[in-house]
Formats: sequence, C-alpha cells, structure tokens
Amino acid sequence: MRVIVPPHGRLAVVEPLAWWRGVVEYFEAIYEGFVTKVLDDPGLASDFAIVDVGARIEHPRAEPMSTSSHLYGLACLLVEEGVLDAVEDPRTRRIRFRRVGDPAPDFVRSIVEEDRSPLAVLRGTDLS
Repeated sequence: MRVIVPPHGRLAVVEPLAWWRGVVEYFEAIYEGFVTKVLDDPGLASDFAIVDVGARIEHPRAEPMSTSSHLYGLACLLVEEGVLDAVEDPRTRRIRFRRVGDPAPDFVRSIVEEDRSPLAVLRGTDLS
C-alpha cells in the first residue's frame, strides 16, 4: 500500500482498498483503546477532556495531534449515540465528557457498513 499526501495538497491512493482497510483498522484500534483505557476506567469516565486522555491511546501509526483530533471526533459521535454526555465550560469553552451509556463493541464497523451519510452515495450499480 502506498499513500501520497503532500501537505495541504492533492491525495493519491495507489491501492484504495488496502488504504481503506488500514483506515478502518486504525479507527477500530483507537476506539478499542478509548473504551478500555478511558470509558472502562471509573476514575476517568466520570469527567474527562480529550487532552487528558490522548496519551493513553496508543497505536503504531498514531501521532499525538491526529490522535487527539480523532478522539475528539469519536467522542462527539459517542455523544450522538448516547454513550457520552458533553458539557462546555462557559468561561474556558473547554468541553468535558462523561460516560452515561454503554459503548457498542462494533461501533466503528457499524459506521463503515451502514449508510449514515446525509449525502447521496453513487454506486457502480447506479451508473446503468
């Protein structure tokens, strides 16, 4: 697999299916770490910010900045799913999360396999 990503430029995915599988595996690992190392920790799950927990999530391809942004996006999705509650401090604008529900073990896979997009998806069968 080879992905060419110039900074703020064009993207070329040489092997798109292998690249996509790598993306799904990355987010599954991030999610699993988030559940087991954050949500299952009673000391953290009651009140945390993403900057407080990012260092706990390890992945060979993860970098601190991208991992934090991916964790924040994941936390926002889990708010929509009823797993987390989010409260913004009106003074600092910092968002804190707390666990209020049970996370699904196959959450990432369900997002990948279900059509959750508000945008129309064009498939090869639609071209006939």
